[in-house]
Amino acid sequence: MTTSAYTSVRDPEAVAAGPLPDAGAPGRWRAHARLVACLLPALVIGFAGFQRRWMSDDGHIYVRTVRQVLAGNGPVFNAGERAESSTGTLWQWLLVAGGAVGADVATVAMYGGLLFTVAGFALAGVGAA
Repeated sequence: MTTSAYTSVRDPEAVAAGPLPDAGAPGRWRAHARLVACLLPALVIGFAGFQRRWMSDDGHIYVRTVRQVLAGNGPVFNAGERAESSTGTLWQWLLVAGGAVGADVATVAMYGGLLFTVAGFALAGVGAA
C-alpha cells in the first residue's frame, strides 16, 4: 500500500506481522563490544609502548636538531653547517614548541610519539568499525 510522500511504502505482510521485537539491550551490548574490540589494540600498544619506551637514533637526531633551534642556530645538526637534518618538519616544530616551554625535548619526543601512536591506532580502529 502506498502512502503520502512523507511516509514509506509498506509491505502488507510486514504490517500484519506486527512490530519488531525490541533489540535495545543486545544492540547496545554489540555496540560496546565493537567499540572495545576497536580500541583494544590502541590500549595494548599504549601499555606495551609505555613499558618498553626508548628512543632510536632518528629520535636523537630530532632532539639534537631541536636543541640547535632552541640555541638559536636554526634547524641544523651542527652549528654553522647549513644542512637540514630532519624530514618531519611538523614533528620537529612540535618538539621545538615543547622545548620552548621548558620541557625536556627527549621526554616530549618519547611521550608525544607514544601519544600520537595510540591516537592513530584508536582512530583507525574507530574508523574501521
